[in-house]
Amino acid sequence: GARLDEASGVFTWHPGVGFLGAHDFVLGGREVRIVLNPKGSGRVGPQTVIDRSDGAIVAGWAADLDAASGTGVSTLHVWAYPAHGGDPIFAGVADYGGERPDVAAIYGERFLRSGYGLRLQGLAPGTYDLAVFAFSTVRGGFVPAKLARVTLNPQGTSRR
Repeated sequence: GARLDEASGVFTWHPGVGFLGAHDFVLGGREVRIVLNPKGSGRVGPQTVIDRSDGAIVAGWAADLDAASGTGVSTLHVWAYPAHGGDPIFAGVADYGGERPDVAAIYGERFLRSGYGLRLQGLAPGTYDLAVFAFSTVRGGFVPAKLARVTLNPQGTSRR
């Protein structure tokens, strides 16, 4: 079972053996990723996190925590998938290498420059699932995307 003590903010979870890997939660309005590994495996893998997504920008951090050096990510591509259907739209290549002291504090100084961001331009009003694909230098390819839904209103405003 799982429990969030709202008074203390402490989250406890006792998952079974079938729950290995990364798990994304929203706790108290914050996105939280918990990674469960077999004891001694030492493998965590690629992590892509979206901290901000709206009609103007998508931003966050990405790293392959199994990398022997550097962040383990060389580029990020962002695609917008229309929620009503239709072909995906390539939104662009995110700027990568922004400083993330919060990430470095948790995973180590070599992950300091794991931040990314992309200003969204040219998307028509509507609802989209933004997909951020990180290229892992450890795996030699793009890893599964992290998604965020945005709605672009005709006035140029948005909501998540």
